[in-house]
Amino acid sequence: MIRILTATFIITFLCFGCKKPTVKDLYVKTDIDSKVLKESRNLFIQLPSGYYDQKVTHDQYPVLVLLDGNSYLDHTINTIETLNKEEGQASYSPIIVAIDSPDREKDFTFTKIETVRKNNTGNGKIFLKFIEDELIPFIDDHYKTSDSRMLIGHSLGGLCVVNIFLSDNDTFRDYIASDPSIWWEPKAIEEKLQTSASDYQGKNIYIATAFRDSINQSKNLEKHQLIARVISDKSGMERSRIQRYYPNESHRSIPRVAIRDGIDILNQ
Repeated sequence: MIRILTATFIITFLCFGCKKPTVKDLYVKTDIDSKVLKESRNLFIQLPSGYYDQKVTHDQYPVLVLLDGNSYLDHTINTIETLNKEEGQASYSPIIVAIDSPDREKDFTFTKIETVRKNNTGNGKIFLKFIEDELIPFIDDHYKTSDSRMLIGHSLGGLCVVNIFLSDNDTFRDYIASDPSIWWEPKAIEEKLQTSASDYQGKNIYIATAFRDSINQSKNLEKHQLIARVISDKSGMERSRIQRYYPNESHRSIPRVAIRDGIDILNQ
């Protein structure tokens, strides 16, 4: 069951004398009682400016699914606003679906790790099934969507993005992985790269690599470059459009530039 809890733009307009709402006020908070996940999950859905304006001629809008959405929703909205104002930029007006993941290791990892204590890791395939079987159908049924979809994630969320890109599905066309934590399951990722028969046609990915500490930096960068090299060799995409190293960005700071540059490059 899916319940719409509140639409903040309606509340704002009813408040006499309140300030004019900004674009980041215009979202709908929704929760899904998921049969796949066997739990309720919060969503924030931000509709493009002018979505309900009859003068706007958009019949369908692309969909952007944002992992860790509670952390990166405001920045993503503002980034898209800024890009659309820049001269020479093609307009990108997606419906943004921000997913809340209270247990990131459970949702975003595809490999179960063995620990002394019980853990919830390795549920990524179930999380992907939730996206494919429940989330996307709901968005398509209730909003004016096109078949153009983008998935964005950072750190473990970025690992999830890479895993979904390498898997055999066509739910998304574009992917942005912000400093993905490939260290979590490097052997599994390398095996997918080696065994996949896909040439990744019709799909695009952008991997942003941050500077880590001097001990782990080379391993992190090498893993990201390996992924980019294999994808480039199979797809024919330019490697520079697949992966970029940001030496002046940390793991914590890189989501901002990763989201901006990724959306910019993938929409050229």
